[in-house]
Amino acid sequence: MKKSLRIFSVLVVVAMLLALAAGCDVSSTTTETHTDADGNTTTTTTNNLTGESSTVETTAEEAAAAEEAEEAEGAEEAEEAEEAEEVAAEDEAVPVEAAMAIMNSSEVVFNEIYLALSTSDSWGDELLGDNAPLNPGELINGSFTYTDPDWDMQLVDEEGNEINFTGIDVTLAEDPENITLEIVTEDDGSLSVIIE
Repeated sequence: MKKSLRIFSVLVVVAMLLALAAGCDVSSTTTETHTDADGNTTTTTTNNLTGESSTVETTAEEAAAAEEAEEAEGAEEAEEAEEAEEVAAEDEAVPVEAAMAIMNSSEVVFNEIYLALSTSDSWGDELLGDNAPLNPGELINGSFTYTDPDWDMQLVDEEGNEINFTGIDVTLAEDPENITLEIVTEDDGSLSVIIE
């Protein structure tokens, strides 16, 4: 038996070499697909070396379901790619030059005002400088450059009390290049900041 198998293997190799020399396709498998009028598909794969074959029949409904699954997978991949682009765009935020006004519409006098990025560990420079104090009804103007929209504000009143506001999103302003932060007194006496 082993001897006949070796002879068969040698014959197969010789046949493949002759086929190659004649320019024939000698791939190890051949696949034939036929679709009938109803959209049903029959695929037959034949092993060219052994002559064994297998057949898979697919109904039109199964083919449509497989196509929908591929489309859904493609849509999911496109959505993931879009999310990755958005994250990359956020990482490469473009600096925005903005005019800023701070309006004191409260009933409190402020001797110092600080603004800092929410991610910062320090307040940085005091904003009023020689214009201190900022009395009720007064306004100061300035400008700043930002890439991160979330800011914190610290107000120091005339008695030295510190009032902190965190997570002020300057992109909520009607015009993110002309921002007004209005300090107001609420009905309960507390202070809040309105972004305009």
